[in-house]
Amino acid sequence: MLAGRDLTRLLSSPAKRCVDTVAPLAVALGLDIEEDVALTEGTPFDQVDQLLRRVGTEDVLLCSHADVIGAALTALWRRGHLTHRPNARKLATWLVDGWPDPARVELLNPPETS
Repeated sequence: MLAGRDLTRLLSSPAKRCVDTVAPLAVALGLDIEEDVALTEGTPFDQVDQLLRRVGTEDVLLCSHADVIGAALTALWRRGHLTHRPNARKLATWLVDGWPDPARVELLNPPETS
């Protein structure tokens, strides 16, 4: 799923379920999980937007909640980067290259399980 990506950081909501979600990836990549309150459920979008601008062009994985992700995707849709209004369903993985003017926005398929 993340082939070809050189993740440099893992940022997560402080919520246990988010931290637990990225913990196996953190171990596999040898990266620390950075908890950021801007990814907390209910955070106003302007704070999320500021975080995304600070991250810039780094290859960073962010783990957050449906309302926070939905607000970010809605912002991309309003700016014309998505062809249809997104559904921020749970367990979805979105790849966004750049912020606020991404070159690519893509919904990634979940990994295959055996």
